[in-house]
Amino acid sequence: MVLEVPMQFEAFSFGSIRIDGVTYAHDVVIDHGEIRKRNKKPSKKFRDDFGHTPLSIEEAIPWKCGTLVIGTGTGAMPVMDEVKHEAKRRKIKRVRLLWNDDPGRV
Repeated sequence: MVLEVPMQFEAFSFGSIRIDGVTYAHDVVIDHGEIRKRNKKPSKKFRDDFGHTPLSIEEAIPWKCGTLVIGTGTGAMPVMDEVKHEAKRRKIKRVRLLWNDDPGRV
């Protein structure tokens, strides 16, 4: 039996997020409960086209999931169409979240 424990998103502001009492001053990827730094390098070549570094198909996206949750911070982080198409091809529900002003709630 697998016991799932929800993560607590306690605070967020431009450039940082606190999850379960730990503050991260960078973008993160959460894959099956493991938190790691997002490697934006493969997507940086698209930055000029979008104004910000987008989420691109060239990143290490955790595709082995039923739902792909993309937190876009204040809404500035774009998600490239190829990511949307790949999620659809894999029959993954894609959710894009904008952080609001209420910590713990997205």
